[in-house]
Amino acid sequence: MHYIKLYFKLITTHLYVQLQYRFTFVVRFITYNLMPVIDFSILFIYFSNFDSLSGWNAWEVAIIYCITSSGFALTETFARGFDTFPYLVQNGSFDRMLLRPASTVFQVMASDFPFIRLTKVVYGIVFLIMAGMKLQLDLTYFQVLILVITILSCACMFTSLFVIMGAISFITIAPISIFHLFTDGTREVGKYPISVYPKWFARFYIFMIPIGCVTYFPTLYILGKPDIVFNTTSTVQIMAAFVGFLFVFVSFAIWNLCRRRYLSTGS
Repeated sequence: MHYIKLYFKLITTHLYVQLQYRFTFVVRFITYNLMPVIDFSILFIYFSNFDSLSGWNAWEVAIIYCITSSGFALTETFARGFDTFPYLVQNGSFDRMLLRPASTVFQVMASDFPFIRLTKVVYGIVFLIMAGMKLQLDLTYFQVLILVITILSCACMFTSLFVIMGAISFITIAPISIFHLFTDGTREVGKYPISVYPKWFARFYIFMIPIGCVTYFPTLYILGKPDIVFNTTSTVQIMAAFVGFLFVFVSFAIWNLCRRRYLSTGS
């Protein structure tokens, strides 16, 4: 309970600080409101030249697209601190965190909270509803539950990637640009059905970085589409929706392992 109160106090402070630069805040707010619309429109520009992509029509792909975008936006909002963590290590800010009477993981999570990124979550849900209406989906309560779990699991999967990339910075100290290949790159891969990629590529994003597990397979179950590529059953597709939560434990195990090698910056 103490951490919950402290967390809300810290994010309130972040909002107050961001509102001090009102013009910048408004410009960024408008930009982040336009980006999801443009991004979503590009999807249909792709489909203007063909009817389907490996058996998926535009609105079916939009379901996966929205799940991935919403999950990533949640991660950018609530776990942004791990994305920028390498800079905290490099400038010595993490040394100060070690001296405070609070969990370092909690402090990193609460170190940044970009409110405007929440608009991407809202747009993702709105576009998800639009896609459902276009496809005339008649979902059961259980399918809706799996959809919600899938979005949250996707957010956990991306959070785990941020945590792992942050953990590696304990060793490298300076931020490495290749990190974005695994975060932003995975987001782009996850926006489309994993079945459209070559088998070796798809397997990597199913078993190593499980974005395919938390987006593709649950979406098959929600849409009631047969899996003609991997021949998975509905039970496997449902279970795949929970992989993102399990990936969190792996990421924090790596975090704790790498943190033991941290020797401070000497500040």
